[in-house]
Amino acid sequence: MSRLYDLFTAHPAVSTDSRRVAPDSLFFALRGASFDGNRFAAEALARGAVRAVVDDPATAATDPERMILVRDALAALQDLAREHRRALGIPILAITGSNGKTTTKELVSRVLAERFEVCATRGNLNNHIGLPLTLLSMTRDTEFGVVEMGASACGEIALLCSVAEPNYGLITNIGHAHLAGFGGPEGVQRGKGELYDYLAENGGRAFVASNDDTLVAMAVRRDPLAVEYYPAALGDGVENRLEGAYNRANIAAAVAVGRYFDVDETRIRHAIASYLPDNCRSQRTETGRNTLVVDCYNANPSSMRAALRNFRTEQLGDRTSKVLILGDMLELGAWSREEHAGILEAACAIPDARILAVGREFAAACDAIGALPSAARKYGPPCSPVGEPCRDAPKSAFFGDPDTGAHGTVWTSGSPVSGPSELPDPAFRTKLSAAASQAARTSSEESRMPEASRITGFSAHAAAHLSAANDPATALPAAESASGRLSATEAAQPRSAAQECFPQEAAVRKNAERESTAREHAAQGCDTEESAAANPTDAKSSARAEHVAGRREKDDCGTPGRQAPEWGGSFLRQDHPGPPTADAPRPASAAGTPLPPPEQACAARILRFPSRDELAAFLSEHPVRNALVLIKGSRGIGLEKIVELL
Repeated sequence: MSRLYDLFTAHPAVSTDSRRVAPDSLFFALRGASFDGNRFAAEALARGAVRAVVDDPATAATDPERMILVRDALAALQDLAREHRRALGIPILAITGSNGKTTTKELVSRVLAERFEVCATRGNLNNHIGLPLTLLSMTRDTEFGVVEMGASACGEIALLCSVAEPNYGLITNIGHAHLAGFGGPEGVQRGKGELYDYLAENGGRAFVASNDDTLVAMAVRRDPLAVEYYPAALGDGVENRLEGAYNRANIAAAVAVGRYFDVDETRIRHAIASYLPDNCRSQRTETGRNTLVVDCYNANPSSMRAALRNFRTEQLGDRTSKVLILGDMLELGAWSREEHAGILEAACAIPDARILAVGREFAAACDAIGALPSAARKYGPPCSPVGEPCRDAPKSAFFGDPDTGAHGTVWTSGSPVSGPSELPDPAFRTKLSAAASQAARTSSEESRMPEASRITGFSAHAAAHLSAANDPATALPAAESASGRLSATEAAQPRSAAQECFPQEAAVRKNAERESTAREHAAQGCDTEESAAANPTDAKSSARAEHVAGRREKDDCGTPGRQAPEWGGSFLRQDHPGPPTADAPRPASAAGTPLPPPEQACAARILRFPSRDELAAFLSEHPVRNALVLIKGSRGIGLEKIVELL
């Protein structure tokens, strides 16, 4: 390694792509699933590389003077990066998390740059190749390093820490991302927690949002004295050009890090205000026809829900309608259908929004939702087969009148319903939602069982939940108990015929009472914490209601999600209170206006497309005009390509 590092100090440029070799650089011949860099080593030398690091003896023999043979080219690249990091001896801050890694990294690096010479990860080069390249791009002038760490399985963050050897760490949040690789939500927490593990074992320090219970518990278990806590309120009142309230947590993290390293407060605010996101990350764009919120660089259930929550509160301004273009979320494995169905339910809760769902995962979720009892189908047939975006239906009326905002045909799961007057009554919609929940959950869990049983550390609680989910007689009571709407005792009580048809009715009444109590306290000038302290019984009940299977519902900022109730039951989690009873007061939105009636909010207006090209063809024939449009999905779906059509 010493010989290789000497070569690097003399030629401090590294390349892994023979097509983009910098003159006088070192070329590392990496291998991949479909390529072998050894085959291009000679080409890299011809293009100006001074040496080629290869792991194929035959290749090395062709030019022994300029080719350096190693056992593993990737390991050599990582070892070289570690050697360089140690030689520099500068502080390094590592950032990981399920959502917001890149935005937080950009904000933090800009804040620190107000005082230090900073080198940060470029773009999202945050994996086992990108991180070493970031470290090797640091020069002798670099005073501070900020590196982003991405992972899709347990063990990957630990590997990146062994290379970067960070002194400081920050986890933005723990969400439902890369569930397939991590083996489920518990695996995500273990995998991301490897950063805290490294810091605790090596005398590092972690920055932790004090309002995020999950992160606080994770940090305290490792080393409670090596934690710098900061409140989410640090992000309040800071001028910025970021789209979405969920970026509040990212701003708070940047402020906290800046203050810790004595960056002047004025400079902190200037750095944050000057950051303009790019690369399809929370970008707001005005076109000649529409207002676009483009956030299609990446997507997972947590970030998708945060985007939908924010979009629901967006004001139309001069626009007359809202349109959602949602692309598949990738790498969810056995959880995919469940998570996609949940996202569709959340999208349908946005009043009057038109939804264009793109990809086979959303199509499969539509099929799960469409698997309802025959009695429900008179209100709209189930989804068409995967690959057929309902070409036989009159789509021209889908967006309605762009000038008046009047809607044309209402769509439910890709199938037309004549209009709002023919929508089922609220009570039936509740039963419909519960039936869809059970159908989707049972299908998903049955397919998951063989795989889940092999997951290391699969909890007894989760196994019991799966068992209950596969028993139609117990699944709904178990779900209600887990979500806090019914206690274990209440869930075990015999259920009347009315309760079987409308399983959320009792929960609605309790929720209405809580909402009424909360409004009374608000009128008296009390905040929710004071209210809880004044009434321990209500506090206990409220805390239980905020936990779903041991997980607290949070917004993307990591703050407890005290969102206004959304009408219509959840397809999967039963985490909304359902329609109000006759004697229950109607809750109000955050702005104080009554929420839409159930028959309006529950009417899913969805068109589904197997691919981006199908969507592009549709938009070419039926352009969206005068709308506020959210484009959200994984970059592999290619939604950024349809922006020009809007």
